[in-house]
Amino acid sequence: MSKRKWIVSSAILLSFMLTFISYAGELYSQSNNQFSAIEKVKIPQTKLQNLKPGTNVKLTFKSDNTFKGRYCGMEIMEAVTYEIIYIEFCHKKISDPMMPRPGENVTVKMKSGQMLPAVFNGFDYRRISITKLQDTLPQWIMLPEVEAIHYKKDTYVTGDILDNMTIMGELPLLSAIAIEDGRFRNLVALHEIKNIEVRPGKN
Repeated sequence: MSKRKWIVSSAILLSFMLTFISYAGELYSQSNNQFSAIEKVKIPQTKLQNLKPGTNVKLTFKSDNTFKGRYCGMEIMEAVTYEIIYIEFCHKKISDPMMPRPGENVTVKMKSGQMLPAVFNGFDYRRISITKLQDTLPQWIMLPEVEAIHYKKDTYVTGDILDNMTIMGELPLLSAIAIEDGRFRNLVALHEIKNIEVRPGKN
């Protein structure tokens, strides 16, 4: 082979190798980005209904502590448990302690004008749980439909304010995440969670 032909062949081979390396690097980058997206997916609290039971997750709390386990679904806390969490949360987080407490008699004024005398059970995301005085079973009332909740003497808070507070995580919610870590099943209050990450495979 002549020296000229060798130089031309070498140049073509080098060009091919550089093109292949660039293409391979692009494929690796795309694959790595796709893996990262699957490996670590943050799910807002408002989209928990899309999370399937059995999914491996990692919870990061507002304290920055973490907890890994298998997501079992959403559950409503028992009244006694919620009241304890509610009192602790309000004592630490709410500057104005004048908020209705679980078990307290309230009157819910709807934007439709309807008045609902009831027992207040607790807050949840964009809704409250009450038990009407003439009923025995609790019911959910959507906060965007509430004008105000009246409680104590001449004290009330508007539904719009409460609705915003539940969205911003400024009120303890009745709903909790059930997580199983292989040994125990734990209920984690939503307001304690900073974010949730989906973890593929085993934890």
